[in-house]
Parts: sequence; structure tokens; C-alpha cells
Amino acid sequence: MPRQLTPKERSAVADLVRRSRGRQSQEAMAERAPMSPVTWGKVEAGEAVRLNTYAGIERAFGWSTGAIEHFVATGDEPIGGRRVWLEPWAPGLMIDMALGVDRDPAVKVDLVWIIRSGGNPIDMILELDRDDHHKVEVLAAYRDIEKQVRYLASTQKGA
Repeated sequence: MPRQLTPKERSAVADLVRRSRGRQSQEAMAERAPMSPVTWGKVEAGEAVRLNTYAGIERAFGWSTGAIEHFVATGDEPIGGRRVWLEPWAPGLMIDMALGVDRDPAVKVDLVWIIRSGGNPIDMILELDRDDHHKVEVLAAYRDIEKQVRYLASTQKGA
């Protein structure tokens, strides 16, 4: 981002960050960034922050570099990390998909927990108190669901 954001742009980014954070605390997300919770709070309040702060926000959510700049320019919400869903129907759809996968019930339970919890799904999978084989199963299932939802979201945008 080569320039400071306008107040209107900061407000839009603030709304995006608050929605994306979901039920995760500002403190937990700030730790992932890494930045202070005070700085995270400033972003969510739409206050002016240093431009490199937005790179930390992108890291915390697992968004690609420049995702916020792209959002400011186009209004397109970032995809990746936690923000897989662009539409209000997607989290419920992801849970339905998780329950329908041909996997062990423990994998399904972990998928639902990850989808409902908010945070970065990859970090959450890696932090599971499970063996590596189970984590790989959950990761593969999550990626399959994520691909399906991304496809559905792209077809909805064009409709």
C-alpha cells in the first residue's frame, strides 16, 4: 500500500477485520500478527496506523500479501486463511460438507470445531492434540471443503 488510507477506506478495512476475526479475541489475533492488541484495536476502530500494520493483519488471517490493498481497491474480500466464505451461507454449508465427508467421525468433529471457531484453520489443525496422521486427514478434508466453497463463491459472484 503506497499511501495512507482515507477515513472511509480505514472504516471499510475495520469492518472487514472485525467480521473476519469472528469470536477470536483481539489479543489472540494480535499475537498471530504479531503486533500489540492496542494496534489491532486501532485497526478495528478505523484509526490511522502505519502501513506495515496491514501486512501483520494479512499474516494473522493467512491472507496473501496485498489482500487488504486489493480489498480497498476493488471491494473483493480476501479468500484464504479464515476468510474462505464470502457469503453468509458459506459457514453453514462448510459444516454440512464436513458432516458429509467420508471420513472418521473424529475428523468430522474436528472439522466442525475448526469451521465454527474462526482463527486460521491451518494453525488450528496443527495445534490439535492428535497424532500427525489424524492432522493430515483433517487438513486434507478441510482443503477439499475449502476448494468446493471457493468454487461456489466464484459462481455466486458471477450470477
